[in-house]
This record gives sequence, C-alpha cells and structure tokens, in this order.
Amino acid sequence: MDKKEELKGLLLEANQGILDAVKAQGEKVDETIAKMKEESAEMKAKIEAIEKAPAQKVALEVPGKPGSKVEVYKGYDLSKQGVKLTLVDEDVKNEIAKMFINLIQGKAAMNETTASQGGNLVPEEYADAVFAFARLISVALQDADVISTSTDSFNIPYEDAGITVSWKDEAIALAASDPTFGNINLTPAKLGAYSTASNELLMDSKYDIVSRLTQQFGESIGQEIDNQTFNGTEFTALIGAAGINTVDSGGSGPGSITFAMASAAVAALPSNKILGAKFYMHRTFLHYWRAKTDDNKMPIINVEDGGFTLYGYPVRLVEAMPTDSTGSSCIAIFGNLNYYAVARRLGIMGLDVDPYGKFLEYQTRFRSVTRWDGAPKAGSAFVQLTI
Repeated sequence: MDKKEELKGLLLEANQGILDAVKAQGEKVDETIAKMKEESAEMKAKIEAIEKAPAQKVALEVPGKPGSKVEVYKGYDLSKQGVKLTLVDEDVKNEIAKMFINLIQGKAAMNETTASQGGNLVPEEYADAVFAFARLISVALQDADVISTSTDSFNIPYEDAGITVSWKDEAIALAASDPTFGNINLTPAKLGAYSTASNELLMDSKYDIVSRLTQQFGESIGQEIDNQTFNGTEFTALIGAAGINTVDSGGSGPGSITFAMASAAVAALPSNKILGAKFYMHRTFLHYWRAKTDDNKMPIINVEDGGFTLYGYPVRLVEAMPTDSTGSSCIAIFGNLNYYAVARRLGIMGLDVDPYGKFLEYQTRFRSVTRWDGAPKAGSAFVQLTI
C-alpha cells in the first residue's frame, strides 16, 4: 500500500470516529429533549387532573349511630347533585329523613356534635388539591424546607456551631471541641376562609365555579405563606431575623442600588451555606437591577433558561416581598431558602363542601382550613439588602 492510500485510510477512519461521536452526542441530546417533554407533559397532566378531578365524597353521620357514616353526596358538579339518598338500609333512610323534617319544621338546630340534630358533614380528604395550587404559586413552598407534622407543637433541632479541629505536636493531647445545637419550636396556626354560593348559580353557570374556588383558595394561601416567610407576623420572618447579615447601599431610594451590593451579598454568605442560594425580590426592584452594569459596562442581570440570574445566582420574583423604596427598606434577600423551615399541619389542605349548612337559604358553603408556622433554621444562611 502506497503512502497516499495509507493516508486516505487514516482520514476515513478518523472521520468515521467523528461521525460516530456526533451521532452519539445527538442521541444523547434527543434523549434529554424527550425526557424534558415527558416531564413537562406529566406536570401538565397532573395540573389538569387536579382541575378536572371530582371532589371528595361527603358523608353524613347516621342519627343514633355514633361513628356510623353514609354517603349522601359525591362530586363537585352541584348542578347534578339531586341530593338523592339512595340507601339500602331503610332504617337509616328513615332516620335521616326524620332529621331533615325536624330541621325544616324548626324542631332541631344543626350542630356538629349531635347526630340526631343535623349530624356531621364529613368531607373526605380531597388529594391535597388546595396544597397543589398553593405550591404552584408560592416561592416559599417550592424552595423552603416544608415539613408535614401531625402534632400541634413541632421542634426542629439545627446545628448552631460545628466541631473545631486544631494542630498539635507529637504527644500533645488534642483539644476538646463539642458541637452546639439550637432548637426551633413551630406551632402551626389556623389559616383559611370560607365562601358561600347560591345553588341557582351553581346549577345555571356553565363555568366550573368549584374548580375555580379550589384554585383561588390555594393561590391565596400560597401568597400568604410567602408574605409570612419574608415579612410575617405569624411566622418568624426572614427580613430582620436574628443573626441575618445586612448589606446596605449607603444611600436612599432605588438610585442607590449598585452592582457592588449584589457582590457584597454574595461575599457575606458563608461558603458552607451558599450552595443553592438565590436572590429573592419583588418585580419592581428587578427593574432597577436590570438597569445596572459593572465597571466594564456589562449588565449584572442575565437571562438564562427563561429566568434571571444576578452574578450567576438565580433570581426568584416574590410578589409578597417589599416594594417600598424609602430609607432602610429591604429590597432583596439572598440565601438558601432550604434553611427556612415551614411546618404544615398534616392532612388539612382539601376543600370542604357543605351543601346543608345553609339548607333553608338553598346555598352551598365551601371552606379550606390550613395550619402553618415557619422560622429560619439559621439566620446566617441569609443576607438582606437594604437601601
């Protein structure tokens, strides 16, 4: 084989290797894109399932039989409600019928303790639909350490100080160093509301009012969780929290915002807490940051993957963050929100439906009751930027 043929063979072999590598890389990219599409479709399907799913069953406690419940209503489509007591047990049917006759004639008043005087409407838990909507709208519920608890008082231990090691010469005893731990006590408090709708409206409207109510309850709860996390009176708020670092612009008003503030905030966060850190601010202050450049006239806010980054750290827009730009106002929080604990009382994020509490008015009531508390696990994991 002459040199020309040998060279030709080597080039063909090399080109084939390049083609194989490109093909393999392309297949990897295709797999990644397919996975992203699958995850996106899965999330969309979950949201649609929440919006379209039937409601929880509503059961009635049988008069005279404590602890015994029968289903009398199912589904959110109140236009097809009908209130049909299709019960097999005739005795149960008669007892419930007598209960409503007495109620209508004014012989008994509805209450939550005596089954023979109205009974308890007991909605089964509805797949945490309200919590799902709350989490979609709440930054805190997405980024914070959300802990479900089944107790009224919940304690979270956290590391206050670690072990310190030191160098010693040969035969010299090591120095003692014990870690110290702190404790956060969270006592979830009640948060919720109820709404009343006429059955005529529910029957005549082509719009799915109940699904919309479920979404609104969830969104309102999510926004309030954010408000309490950053500003709260019920939670231990991040803004002004004990041990939190502060970077001040040294001036007043949005005009005093500088790129150096963001750099100083990054520098102020301990290296063992900076992993996963983000900037949290209201959209009005993002406007001012976007207009800022560094000494090389380069913008400090960048758009990456459809979101914003500030000096390489993600920016999360929080509608509940302050918008005030007067003296000593907090304009942003920088830190890892996983160092903030949110306690959620377990099993109470459904939508309760009461078709009978406003029986004579021909109205239906909807209620969502939740219980929450929150506090930073370590103030040193956060920096507040003020002007």
